[in-house]
Amino acid sequence: MLLAERLVPQGRAVLNLYPPYRPEAVPNAPMGEATIGRRRYTASAAAQPAGEDAVTWEMTYRVEQDGRAVATFSARDHWYVLSPDQLAAELAPHDLRLTPGDPTQGMHMITHD
Repeated sequence: MLLAERLVPQGRAVLNLYPPYRPEAVPNAPMGEATIGRRRYTASAAAQPAGEDAVTWEMTYRVEQDGRAVATFSARDHWYVLSPDQLAAELAPHDLRLTPGDPTQGMHMITHD
């Protein structure tokens, strides 16, 4: 495993691991919004199962000015799902350990024993 080869003893790697942890539908929900000047920027996302270990995310980004859409963009991403337990099991044979961090941010730390 490349990370085990390159991470020095007592070294750390930080990553985000977000749900869903298995292929399941995620209803459309707001991702965020910001207003800058007269423009309002919004984003939303939803996911659908895409096989035994993946989902397809669909994100929509919208820019409004004076209550009217001036730009809309959609993107689709194929995303492999992995639970913290699955990742910990993959890391263990390489003397790597997974430690959860802030659960609201999906943060985890990988350390080399």
